[in-house]
Amino acid sequence: MAVAAIVTPAGAWSGQPFAGTASANPPLSTFESRAAALLEYFDAHSPEEAPIQNGVDNRYTNYAKYHSWIAEASLELGNLNRGLTMAQEALERTGDIFDFYAAMDSYLRYKDLYTPEMRELAKTVIGGHPSGAYNGGSTENHHLMHSVARYLAGQEWPEVAEHVGADRGRDWLLEFFDRVPREGIMEQDSSTYMPSYTSSLLSLIDHATDNEIRNKAKLTYDWLLAQWAPEWLEGYHVTSSFRMVTPEFEPKHPSESLILGWLYFGGEQPATFMRFLESNNEWYPDGIFAISAAISSYRPPASVVNAAHERTTDYVHRETSDVGGDNAEGFKRYTYINREYGVTSTYNGYGGGPLYRDQVHEGQVKWVSDQPNSTFFINQPHKDTSNANVQGQLRLDGATGNMQTLQYKGTQVSVIKMQANDAYPYIRGLVSKTALEDVSEQAGWIFMDAGPVYIGAKMTAGSYTFFEDDGRYRWFKNTAPKNGIIIETAPAEDYATLQDFADAVKLLPIDDSGVSATNPSLTFTNLEGKVMTIAYGGARSVDGVAYDYANWPLLDNPWMQQARQGVLTMQTGSGTCTYNFATWTTTCPSGAAAAPDLVVNRIDWTPSDPALGDPVVLQAEVQNLGTQAIPSASGALLQFQVDGTAVATVPIPALQPGEKATVSAGSSQSWQPSAAGTYTIAAIADATSQLTEAQEYNNTRTKSLLIWNTAFADTFASGAASGWSTTGGPWQAGGTEQVYRSTLANGLHLATYAGSGWSDYFVKAAVRIDSVGSGATPSAGLLGRYQDANNMYYLRYNWTTQQLQLLKLVNGNNYVLRSVDQTIASGSWHTFGLRFEGTTITAYLDGAKRFSLVDSSLATGGVGLRAYNAAASFDDVLVQTP
Repeated sequence: MAVAAIVTPAGAWSGQPFAGTASANPPLSTFESRAAALLEYFDAHSPEEAPIQNGVDNRYTNYAKYHSWIAEASLELGNLNRGLTMAQEALERTGDIFDFYAAMDSYLRYKDLYTPEMRELAKTVIGGHPSGAYNGGSTENHHLMHSVARYLAGQEWPEVAEHVGADRGRDWLLEFFDRVPREGIMEQDSSTYMPSYTSSLLSLIDHATDNEIRNKAKLTYDWLLAQWAPEWLEGYHVTSSFRMVTPEFEPKHPSESLILGWLYFGGEQPATFMRFLESNNEWYPDGIFAISAAISSYRPPASVVNAAHERTTDYVHRETSDVGGDNAEGFKRYTYINREYGVTSTYNGYGGGPLYRDQVHEGQVKWVSDQPNSTFFINQPHKDTSNANVQGQLRLDGATGNMQTLQYKGTQVSVIKMQANDAYPYIRGLVSKTALEDVSEQAGWIFMDAGPVYIGAKMTAGSYTFFEDDGRYRWFKNTAPKNGIIIETAPAEDYATLQDFADAVKLLPIDDSGVSATNPSLTFTNLEGKVMTIAYGGARSVDGVAYDYANWPLLDNPWMQQARQGVLTMQTGSGTCTYNFATWTTTCPSGAAAAPDLVVNRIDWTPSDPALGDPVVLQAEVQNLGTQAIPSASGALLQFQVDGTAVATVPIPALQPGEKATVSAGSSQSWQPSAAGTYTIAAIADATSQLTEAQEYNNTRTKSLLIWNTAFADTFASGAASGWSTTGGPWQAGGTEQVYRSTLANGLHLATYAGSGWSDYFVKAAVRIDSVGSGATPSAGLLGRYQDANNMYYLRYNWTTQQLQLLKLVNGNNYVLRSVDQTIASGSWHTFGLRFEGTTITAYLDGAKRFSLVDSSLATGGVGLRAYNAAASFDDVLVQTP
C-alpha cells in the first residue's frame, strides 16, 4: 500500500469539476446511455488519480469507501488491471462503516476475477469483522449497510456467519422491510444518504440467495423509487428532507442522490460526477453510489418511470415518512409540480421535529433553468453560513423548528415564533443572481421572474434587509421575532409580465392581525381564491376545511396511492398494479391466470459438516412465490439429488401464496458419502412436473458439499497409535473401555499428535470428564494447530463457569477467543470438533456448530487432547484434510 506522490496541474485534469455550467448539458435518452456515461467516467477518474490540491495528499483518505465502487466500473468494462488493483487496495484499507458493504458487493460481483489471495483477503477482512463491530453505527443507513455486509458475508462464508452476526443482520433487515414501505424512513429523500439505502438494497437484490430477502429487498426498492419519482423534474428533485446538507438538488450542483435519480429517470445530465471539497482537501466522487445501479440488471417498474416523466399538467404529491420514529405520527410532505417548477413543504407536528435540526430543509421553490442556482426558500437558520459557498455548493446547516407552514398547490403561508435562546434570531432567504430574469421589490414583496414561474415573497412583520452577497445568491434577513411569511407562485404563461403578476398578487387579501399574538396566525387568499389560514400550534385550513394530518397518506399522487400500513396501488397504461407489503406480493395486469410458483430458498444437511461415512439427512426450504395456493394433495414432490442421482423424494406440503416450509428427507432416506471429495447437492421442487407454474425455470437450487479425506484416526482399541506424545499423566490407552485416559484429577495433562504439516483440517474426538480435582478451572478438551506447549488452539469445557470455550495460547500467553454457555455432566460423553480453514476456526459440540471466528495467530500444527485439574477420557480421534 505504498503511496506515491503525484502532483498534476489542475488544468490538465479532465475530471476537474466546475462551480456550475452556464447552460444545460444535453440529456441522455436511455438508461443504458446514462449508465455507460457514468461507468466510462469512473473507469478513467478516481480520487486516487486526481491531482493533489493545496499541497495536501488526501488521495487515500476514505479510499475503501470510494474505490470499491470505482473498481466495479473498471471491472465491468474489462479494465481488469485497474479494477483489481483498486479492489485489493480497498480491501486492505477497509475499516469504516461505509467500507464493508461496498467491499462485499464488489467481491460478490467480481469474485471470479479475483485472485485466490484476494478472495482470502476479502474473507479475512469482511468475515473477520466481529459481530460487535457490525452492531455499531448511529443512524439507520449505518445499520442498513452493516446488516447487508454481515448477512451477505454469512451467506458467502457460512463458517464466519456466527462471528459476523449474520443472523442478527438478517433479523434487522426483515424488521426494516416490514416497516419502511408501510411507514417511511427518516432519511427519505436525503441528498446524501438515500444512495446508502439504494446501493444496500441492490446488493441484496443482486446477491442474496434467500428468495424472501431478495423479494422483500426488491419490493422495498420499488417503493423507495415510487415515492421519489413524482418529485422528479427533468433532472431536478423537488423535495424537502431531514438530512440535507446541500438543498439545491439541481444538475448544475449535483449530489449523490441526484446522480442516482438521473440514472434511473433521466433529465439534464449532472454537471459533475466528482468534485474537489476545499473544506476537506479531498476529491469527492458523488457519482460512485450509482455505479452498482448502472451495473445491476434491476430496472424500476414502468409505472414508476412514467410517474417521473409525465409532466403535461400540474399535480400534488403527498407523502408521510418515519412514522413512529422521532415524531410518533411521522412527518408529512406536500409537493406541488407544475411542468417546469415545483413547491414543497413539510408538516412536523407541534413542538416535535426531526432529530437532525442541523441538516433539515423543510421547503423550497425549485425551477428548471439553463443557469445554476434555481432555488428559493425562507427559513430560520440553525446555523448560518449564508455567506459561504461551502464545498462548491450552497451550504444549509439546518433550520430551527420555530416555523410552521401550510401549503396549497403553489402557495405557502407560514408563521414563525422565535425562542428567546435562539442562536440566530432572524429569518433569512435567498435571491438567485443567475437563475432569475428579473427581480422587483414592491410594497414589502419581493417579486422574481424565474423563467417558467413567477415567485412572490412577503414577510408581514418588520422589514427585510439584504446582508450578504456570495456571488451566487443575495441573502436577506428579517429580525421580527414573530412573523407571517407568504410565498405565492404562478406559471409565467398565466401573466404577460412580472409586473402583471405583481399587480395581481398585491391585490390579494391578507389578514395579519394575529401575527403579533402569543401564537401567531395568518390568513391569505391566494390567486385561485383559496382562503388559507394557519395558527401557530393550531389548525391549518383551506376554505375553512382543516388539513387532516392524522390521516395523511403514505403516498398520494395521480399515479399511486397508499395509506399508512396499506397496499400501494400504481396506475399503469393497462390497469392497476398493487404492492401488498403484508404478504409481500405484487400483482399487475397481464392477462395471465393465477398460478403457483415454487422455488427452493436454501439447502441444508445434518450434521452440518459431515465426515466420511456419516449418514447425511438432507433438507430444503421451499416457498410458493406465485398467486395461487398449492393444495396438500397436489402430487408435487421435492427431490434431492447427489451428483445428478436421486437419493430422496418427499411430498411438498400445502403452501399459500408467499408461504414457505422446510422439507426434510428424514433419517430413513439419509445419504452416506462413500469417498472424500466435492459433491453437488440439488433440491428440485415439483420434480415430476405435477403443477402448472407461473415460471418453470426457477425450481432447482444446488449447493456444494465437501467431504474431506481421513488423514488420521485412532479408536484406541488396541492402545494408542504410534506418534502420540504425552506430558503430565499418567496416560492409559486401551483397557476395557478402549479409550485414552488421563487418570489424575490435578495438574496439566497433554497428549499430542504432530501430524504432517497440517494447515486446513477438521479434528474431532469424544471427550468425557471423569472427575474434577481441587485446583482452579478444571477442564478438558481438544487441541488444534498445536505447535508446542506454548502455541496452540484449545476447545475446552470449563467446569467452573459451565462454558464451552475456545482459547489460543501464543508464546505462552493465554487468550479466551469465544465462550458460550454449556452444561456437561460428569461421566457423559460428548464429541468436540474444530475445523480450520485459512483464518476461520469453527467449533462443534456433538456434531452441531456452536460458533465460528477468525484468528490468524497460528497457521499450522498438529492435534491433541488436554485435561487440567480433571481426570478425563478420550476416544475416536479423527482428522480430515481437504
